[in-house]
Amino acid sequence: MEQGSTKPDTYIYSIVIDAFCKDRMLDVAISLLKEMIQKGIPLNIVTYSSFIDGLCKSGEWDDVRMLFCEMVNLNIYLDVYTFKIVIHRQMIGKGVEPTVITYNMIIDGYCLLGQVDKARRTFNSMIDNNIEPDIINYNILINGYCKKKKLDEAMKLFSEVSQRG
Repeated sequence: MEQGSTKPDTYIYSIVIDAFCKDRMLDVAISLLKEMIQKGIPLNIVTYSSFIDGLCKSGEWDDVRMLFCEMVNLNIYLDVYTFKIVIHRQMIGKGVEPTVITYNMIIDGYCLLGQVDKARRTFNSMIDNNIEPDIINYNILINGYCKKKKLDEAMKLFSEVSQRG
């Protein structure tokens, strides 16, 4: 690509880095990361999320923390996908089930992104996992539906809150 007319950008590098991280070839991915930095190609949330996923799979928790700090310093903030990677690897991978608070964070993240359908699926999976929703779960989801102007869905949830006491 570099010899042709199309020059690799953040998007292309991130795809390749993600593939190497998924194959646990972190050394090669790190080489590409260094190449990006050297060429002045900016890193984004996808690039960082790929590394976080690879590092989590390898149990390199100190490096994950370091990446989080680096991201914050560069004003790159975690998205719902990145949170889910860490929660899945850290909690579920170690046999620790997420709590209602964990689900609150994920549902809130989806709602903030305007993805209320994903928020609802997460809410339903919480119930499927025998975790009883609390008033905060309901408030977050009702608020998300209202912001998306899905008032019928918001009212259904509001009624459900009353029924559940």
